[in-house]
Amino acid sequence: MNEDARQDEILLIEFLTGRLEDAQAGHIRARLEQDETLRRRRDDLAAALGALDVFPRPEAPDDLAERTLAKIAAVRRTEALLAMQQLGPRRSTFSLKELLAVAAMLLVMIGVLAPSLHKARQRSNEGLCAMQLGQIGNALQTYAINHRGRLPAADGQAGRWLRHDDAPPVSNSSALFKLLRHRYLPSPVVFQCPSLGGASFAMKADLRDFPLPEHVSYSYQYSLGGWGVRGNDPAVAERTKDMAILADQTPMFAGGAFCPERIEAPVSDNHSDGQNVLYLDGHASWATCSTVGVEGDHIFLAGDECDYDGDEHPAGPADSFLLPAHPGK
Repeated sequence: MNEDARQDEILLIEFLTGRLEDAQAGHIRARLEQDETLRRRRDDLAAALGALDVFPRPEAPDDLAERTLAKIAAVRRTEALLAMQQLGPRRSTFSLKELLAVAAMLLVMIGVLAPSLHKARQRSNEGLCAMQLGQIGNALQTYAINHRGRLPAADGQAGRWLRHDDAPPVSNSSALFKLLRHRYLPSPVVFQCPSLGGASFAMKADLRDFPLPEHVSYSYQYSLGGWGVRGNDPAVAERTKDMAILADQTPMFAGGAFCPERIEAPVSDNHSDGQNVLYLDGHASWATCSTVGVEGDHIFLAGDECDYDGDEHPAGPADSFLLPAHPGK
């Protein structure tokens, strides 16, 4: 491997683990859009980093001290039996002081390493999540090209997208599911944020939506009743880089119900300190607040609405209003 390739791999690793400054990260994103070889190298490194998820997080067991003392007592009992039965010469063993010192060192090492590994896992998941949003973005753009600039929308008339009098809500996620039905994306796993994971499902010809809420962990722009988004709409054509259309799931709705206490939540619950957001021009970026739409629009609110019954809709064509993708039925 030449020096340039080695430097690229170092930059990509730092990019995927969230260690680059904003300017450097932007430069890498720009290169990824143009350089197919660099994208393949990024995908290989992301897969390698993702493999960290198969290993359990190293946490000290609560009973470590008790188990250490029990082991010491067992060793001493064995020595006493050997001495009484004269089965051989006494074997040298660690002293209590030495064993306690080893146990203390292990606790210190776990305390130092566990947060670092947890942080690396978080950064890896954030990078993989951004890659998934990029894949979905590419599929949405291809769909729009084939449908006169229009992104997928839910079929049928608009209805309540929250439960009302025990009536099931209308699902906005059926719009996203069209990307799977029409094979713009090969696998449903791409709709599950790596930080949440969970079991996926097998595609069937009669499916028109995700079978369970855990099968999709992203929120999509309101698309009910023929609303939809058109990239060639004059109201948004000049704002595609600021028009948010997909993000980690909204923090304000759960189980088909509005959670008013969460309206001040700054970000999605998918990650601990921010969320990935996909924009109409196809790029994804990391945000640490929710006012990242057109002119600082709150991407999870319908305009300035603060109370929800399930019949609210965007305040205008450029108002991002990301609904719970699958509120549950």
